[in-house]
Formats: sequence, structure tokens, C-alpha cells
Amino acid sequence: PMPRAPPYSPPHHGGDDDDDMQDLQGGPGGMWASHAGRSQGAGSSRPADLPEGVDEREYEEARMLEAALLGVPYEGRIPDFSREASRPRNLDPAYAHQRNLREEQDLAFEESLAADRAKAESLAAAAMQAEERERAEREAAEAEARRVAEAAAAEARRVAEEERRVQDSLASKRRALPEEPGPSEPDSLSIMVRLPDGSRLGRRFRRSDLLQSVFDYIDVQHNASSFKPHTYNLVNSYPRKVFSEGMPGRLEEVGITADTALFLEPRA
Repeated sequence: PMPRAPPYSPPHHGGDDDDDMQDLQGGPGGMWASHAGRSQGAGSSRPADLPEGVDEREYEEARMLEAALLGVPYEGRIPDFSREASRPRNLDPAYAHQRNLREEQDLAFEESLAADRAKAESLAAAAMQAEERERAEREAAEAEARRVAEAAAAEARRVAEEERRVQDSLASKRRALPEEPGPSEPDSLSIMVRLPDGSRLGRRFRRSDLLQSVFDYIDVQHNASSFKPHTYNLVNSYPRKVFSEGMPGRLEEVGITADTALFLEPRA
């Protein structure tokens, strides 16, 4: 049981303050006690003029609180608070309706808030995925551009190296090319070479010159403009005989002993 509050004995100074305190206390039990007195006269344990939704436990609890605040003894039955959690309350229908409506509104608000939050999270996730996709595509495009640039640079280096090699080869051929003999020399002969574009190259050689000298002459004169060294053969039409660059022997040793017409035939 709750301990009784000590009796409150305010000093008496007279005047209006005593009247106000007396009105506030309403005698023993305060204003809630006056409600109790009116309700007991009506034959009920609940004051008739209390608002709806206030039950006996709340009424007694209010009296106890008032007594503690005013410092007067609480006179009444102490409610059993241990059974309040399981005891249903008889609420005013309008109050119950308002409470249910508020709970439904709160629930609807929470659901709407959760939906908005889920939508925001979904949009954020979609934006992040789009950003990741754009980043991946950008990195892939940059990598492809680097690959293309590196391949182009490698090709340019290869072409430059090939051109350098060809020019070195042409310079070597130019140095190795024998002097052209005069038409009156008994050992000389004329070789005419027809190119794939229909043009012709001709020069006099000695029968003792190497077959390689004919290839060197063609390469030096043509300067690798449409075909490069080691990419063609020289062909005698009748009887057909194919001469390849690098074949050993002198002209007279490979069967070229008189003026001869040859065709330049690209290798397959």
C-alpha cells in the first residue's frame, strides 16, 4: 500500500490567500473529493460530471496525485494497478473511433513513408547502377581507344622499319650493281623486263654478270614503288623458265646468253 502523505498545515495569515487555498483544497480530499461527494449522493462510485473515458482507477489515481500535491492525507481505496494491464477499458465510442482513426492514419503515414523511402532507395540504387554502367562503358571505350592507338603506333613502327629495311636493301643493291657495258662489247646482251602495269625496263648486262644483278637493277630503277624486293619472279615465256631472286649463278650459267625479254610476275 502507498504510504499516507503527511497532513498539510499551511500557516494561517488570513486574507484572500487562505480563501483561495481553501477553495483549492475543497475540504478533505480536494476538488476530486467534492466530485466524490456528489457522486455518492447520486448512488454511484463515479462522479457524474467527469468526462467520458475516465474510469474509477484513473479517478482514484487523480485524487492520490492531488492529495500528494496539496500535502493532505489521501482518504480512499488504493486501486489495484497490477490488473490494469489485462482489464479491458470501457471507452467512449466517439473517443475510441477517434483513436482508431488516428492509429489508421498513423499506420497509413508510416506505410507511405516506408514506400517513399523504398522508392528513394530504388531510385538511388538505379542511379548508382547507371553510373557504374556508364563508368564501365567509359573505361571500356578508353581501353579500346588505347588499344587502337597502340596498334596504330605498332603498325606505324612496323611500316617505318620495313621502309628502312627496303631502303637499306636498295642502297646495298645500288652499290652492288655492276657497270653497264657498252653495246659494242662482244660479251654484252640486252635484257628487257615487262612490268605488271605494262611499262618496261631495259639494260645491257654482261653474260658473266650474276642473275642477282638483274633483280638489283629492277629494284633500284623501280624504287619499290609498287612492289618490293623478294616479292616477284622473272619469267622467260618460251621456253617457260622462272628465275627467283637469290638463285645462284651467272646469266650464261642459267641460260641467258642473248638478248632476252622477261616478265615480272608477282609471287602468289
